[in-house]
Amino acid sequence: KHQLVEAHVRCYSLRHTPSFVAAPMRLSQPDDLFGAPLLLAFPALVAHRIDTGSPLSPPQGEPQGAEENMPSAHTHGSASAIRRASAGISGSIHGTLSQRVPQRALSSFEAIQTWLRHSGSEILVLVEGEENITGCSVQARHSYTVDDIEWGMAFAPCVTMVQSWPEGRTECCIDFAKFHQLIPADPNTDLGHAFASQA
Repeated sequence: KHQLVEAHVRCYSLRHTPSFVAAPMRLSQPDDLFGAPLLLAFPALVAHRIDTGSPLSPPQGEPQGAEENMPSAHTHGSASAIRRASAGISGSIHGTLSQRVPQRALSSFEAIQTWLRHSGSEILVLVEGEENITGCSVQARHSYTVDDIEWGMAFAPCVTMVQSWPEGRTECCIDFAKFHQLIPADPNTDLGHAFASQA
């Protein structure tokens, strides 16, 4: 096995009700202004900020009490929109700096969940890259619905530094037994703070 060359990730929101709409999702991690590149030698986290400019946010007016700078709302799980990318996608989401101006964020995750379910929304994740021997393009696609999202959860750390034997060198080690393991979001992180504010 070998890595894909120039791997990138893209995400799209597909809404089925009341009419079909497909919209690209801006990515904050990896930053789509740089083409959303992925280093597939290590687990990667893909993040989309759900604010009033997100295709995942409810269409009605801005709710009262919205915070000015709420952190990214993440989805987690072995079947989720924000996942560790271990396979490979080319292309990038293009946008201007004006599209990156912070928006007022939604204050209710319950409202987001209700909207995603009512609209029949799904999230399409594409990972593309080039096979380094033949140069052929490779694309992996996966779809996620609201039932696949683990709210208020984060991935357990699975990359550690260990000393190899007998050389004694320090190396990165990936524990694949923890690759899909979930833990409650740390309240000291952006994600944990966002969910704690809803309690």
